[in-house]
Amino acid sequence: MLVAAGVLAFQRPDVVADGDFAVDEIALMRSTHLAQLVGNYSRFGWSHLGPAWFYALDFVYAPLGQHSWAFFVAALALHALALCLIVIAAWRIRGPALAAITALVLLWFVFTLGLPTFRSTWPPYETILPIILFLLLAAFGAAGSTLAISGALLVGSYEAQLHVGTVPTIAIALGVMTVIRLVGHRWPARTPVFSDINGRLTRVLLALGLATLIAMWVPVVIDELTGHPGNLTKLARFFFLANLPHHHLHEGVAALGRQLAVFPFGHPPPGAESDYSVLTLARLIPVVAFLALTAALAAAGTIARDRFAQSLGAILFVVTIGLVWSISRAIGELSSYFLLWTTTLPLVLIVGWAALLIKIAPARWLVRASSSMRARALAAGTVAALVVLTAVQTIGFLRLPSPALEDDPGTRTAAALVEASLASQPRQPVLVTIVALDAWPPAAGVSLQLVKHGWPVSVRPEYQFMFGDQMRATGRERVELIFVPQSSLGQFDVHAPGLTFVAAVTTCGPGCTLYIFTRTPAAVP
Repeated sequence: MLVAAGVLAFQRPDVVADGDFAVDEIALMRSTHLAQLVGNYSRFGWSHLGPAWFYALDFVYAPLGQHSWAFFVAALALHALALCLIVIAAWRIRGPALAAITALVLLWFVFTLGLPTFRSTWPPYETILPIILFLLLAAFGAAGSTLAISGALLVGSYEAQLHVGTVPTIAIALGVMTVIRLVGHRWPARTPVFSDINGRLTRVLLALGLATLIAMWVPVVIDELTGHPGNLTKLARFFFLANLPHHHLHEGVAALGRQLAVFPFGHPPPGAESDYSVLTLARLIPVVAFLALTAALAAAGTIARDRFAQSLGAILFVVTIGLVWSISRAIGELSSYFLLWTTTLPLVLIVGWAALLIKIAPARWLVRASSSMRARALAAGTVAALVVLTAVQTIGFLRLPSPALEDDPGTRTAAALVEASLASQPRQPVLVTIVALDAWPPAAGVSLQLVKHGWPVSVRPEYQFMFGDQMRATGRERVELIFVPQSSLGQFDVHAPGLTFVAAVTTCGPGCTLYIFTRTPAAVP
């Protein structure tokens, strides 16, 4: 992934974003000025919990000049960082053997889901790898590592801020971790809960972790205190007071079963798949089997006195039950793309069983095997497999189509024509009016290009939830940019005073023409 990121940074493809990508990049640009207080938008009128993902991307995106191609580079870098941290965590948990197994399984997992998933900048896909790290750290923390607890809180906060759908899983896992940690220090013998905190370095790392955790939630608190209402209030009203229809428990089982069957067998569901109204045997068996294997891991870990395996099995067991409930409480379609992160659960279970097997291997056999030809051949074979799989994966990433080819060419044309029409005007606030929903993806792309070229852009209230409160119309805009899809042109007064035709571009869907007008002065809301 790092090689692919480096090649993209070298090539600098001319990417012109639109749709969700454009809206997210506008928020990302705000975060470079510490002005982004919430996560990416939801179509339900609120935003996800927090902006941690945007600020994490900034470490790569900002130094590369805030170009759209740099968004892809930053996303790849974050994925690569997550993979490295997962392998490091596995090494800390049970040494190089578990780290090697984890690395092999991760490479297999990335191939199973498809390389384009991890080259994407779509937030639902960004939740996939961090949840693996979170679950491993939570189990390690339950087993006795206070540093791992700190890491679990950080990664869990990042994941929760990135997508609100992960919040129940994060909360349940942290709760089980806390219970196991407290019980483990009182039975069979009472010991201090934080007995592993010794040494200056450990204390410094814990202090840095605590400071980072507080900093991650400061924007969320500021938004809640200054918003009218704040985003947390919007979320609470939507999930607890709106009284909207939910799904049934059997739909939660069916949806989770479909995701659990993806790895290691392949065949991830299409992103638009959303019908889980029928609970078939093929969807029930993966859930039942997974629950049985997690319970067996917890029991075997208890018998073998392996607190990590015991904790991981218990966490996965309770999380699975919680997931069935939380999925059934989802509002709207159960689109598989926002559940794709649950495909990681079998991977985490495999790592747990591998850790247990390494633990129960007789120590004397390990000493003898370390000097044997068989052990050396196994180690060499593992390293060779890692090198080959990494090379194949790198080649696969390099062979993906350029991000510039994924653009809608109509958005590029529309942006160029709009900027040409405004060339004679001084840089001043522009009010963007989107007449119908079909027009919003190219309108977002054009708005992004205007922002990049120094035009302050604002939107009407009905699209403020999408573009952010910072882009609310002020009433002082003198220039208005109007996007009208062909389907709405009949209801639009093309002869209104001050209206100037800019372009007609095929960009709002198959067979759809987008009409763009400017109006001076703007018809401010």
